[in-house]
Amino acid sequence: MAIVPSTNLVTWQGNVGVSGGIPTNGVQYGSTLNPAGGGSDDQPAIQTALNAASTQYGISGTVQIVQLAAGAWRLNGTDLTAVNGVILRGTLSGATKSTVFTIPSGAQIQVRNSPYDPSGSGSTNSALTTNATKGSTTIVVADASWVSVNDLIVISQLDDTSFVNPAGESDSTAQSYVYPGTYGLGQTCKVTGKASNTLTIEVPLYWDYTTTLSAKISKVMTAGRRLFGVEDIKFVRSTDVDTQFFAFDTVENCWLKNVEVSNIGRNGVLCYVCYRCEFRHCTFTGGALLGAGQGYGFALYNYTSACLVEDNIATACHAAYITDLAPAGNVFGYNFEDLSIADSHQSPALATHGYHSLMNLAEGNYFNSKILCDNTHGSGSSTTMLRNRILGYSSTDHSYDNSAVHIYKWNRNCNLVGNILGKVSWQTTTQTWYPTSYDPNTDKVVIRGGDNAAGTGSGAGGDSLATSNPIIEGNWDSVSGTVTWNITPEAIPDSYYYSTTPAIFVGTGLAWPVYTSSMGNSATAQMIPAGYRYYNGGVDPVGSTQTSAMNGVAKIVGKATIK
Repeated sequence: MAIVPSTNLVTWQGNVGVSGGIPTNGVQYGSTLNPAGGGSDDQPAIQTALNAASTQYGISGTVQIVQLAAGAWRLNGTDLTAVNGVILRGTLSGATKSTVFTIPSGAQIQVRNSPYDPSGSGSTNSALTTNATKGSTTIVVADASWVSVNDLIVISQLDDTSFVNPAGESDSTAQSYVYPGTYGLGQTCKVTGKASNTLTIEVPLYWDYTTTLSAKISKVMTAGRRLFGVEDIKFVRSTDVDTQFFAFDTVENCWLKNVEVSNIGRNGVLCYVCYRCEFRHCTFTGGALLGAGQGYGFALYNYTSACLVEDNIATACHAAYITDLAPAGNVFGYNFEDLSIADSHQSPALATHGYHSLMNLAEGNYFNSKILCDNTHGSGSSTTMLRNRILGYSSTDHSYDNSAVHIYKWNRNCNLVGNILGKVSWQTTTQTWYPTSYDPNTDKVVIRGGDNAAGTGSGAGGDSLATSNPIIEGNWDSVSGTVTWNITPEAIPDSYYYSTTPAIFVGTGLAWPVYTSSMGNSATAQMIPAGYRYYNGGVDPVGSTQTSAMNGVAKIVGKATIK
């Protein structure tokens, strides 16, 4: 019998990240561009080249590469806007990114489409006429006349208030794409077939959607941003600006690869209603802005689905990796985090921030800070944590709540399997669950749950262990120094999204599967490629086929800085 039942899992394998993988067969469009120099804005020349290359992609169907030469580049104020079928690629000198952008303002790289607002037109949403079940790739609606193959749609339903809690979120701040009503659980889907009012979708449904809860679909995108990537470039914001570096909005199959971002501001990358995007082998470093909603590294929001965040480094962030407002079916795999810090002292490595994060997977990560399934913006469910090393200790601020895993109330059916949890001689208790009291200023618990940030249930009360219904099996903890099972021990899955050794491990000599719970405190960050890079000057493991993504960021005590 499986440790985690199928009801708590989805088929991530083959269903996350850019479909077919990030393209490697692009051709260069035009001549290599050189920076203008002298502090001049390089946006106009780059935008012109991107637009022309996209036209060629439309003619040839082959992904085009706009190649940037080594040198000092600038975005002085105007956003750089993505196009279809183009890679914006910098120049490498060995492992060093020699194409370096300075951004002295709030300019962004906009990877976005103009989204639909179903509240403004009845022709862009339709109710389901029959129930759609988890694992199905078929949806039947009353009227699909406005849907075409390759459209992106959102499927959602009214909140089941026994399970989905909006925590006061209003329609306008939560799921405006299915407005009006409280639709806090859903999924972005790609339509691959249509027969009258029956739609076929690419990735199977993550949940049961019922007519009883007024389940419906809403249009997100018809012809919009697809197949745009940024690779091998370093970006430095030279001022503290409360904005995104990369704004991904209603796009599919777009990516960042081997990109470095320093002085994040609000978010390194923010995804709204995105589908099958991929962020790999990047390094994001925080900055001075660490208040509410600031200093986030990789942020997946608003029904973003089937995205892959893999083999990245995030340091000095408020929250290095975060989901909020109904992201579903995404994977955070083999990433590294350190030096998290926030004005609020709540500085998780990974946070599922609310209403209603669903079926997201964290696998093989090395996190110094905690995984936090919180309810700041409402409920979540079925977050799976497999084979991670999580210390629950921030070297920059260890005065508050140093749990390795914290599952707030209204986060149900979470799965913790085969993890290595806690820092030896730091935490003093293995588990605490509501209604047991907990003081985050003094108590140190490896796993805590059912309460809120203050260590209480508050409001409508908390969730007991039975109500939270987590599966906690085969984890090593720093207090007992042993691997604990509540069932007869079973073989822990190697992975929930790989069937064979991932490419990032091939040729490196690093063992996979990584972080077997029986290794306990001997597990190190350098057992994953991202952690190896962090502790070895940005250099990938010998034999790696990957490209370095950290050159120029040093491991330090305190906030990360640029050399």
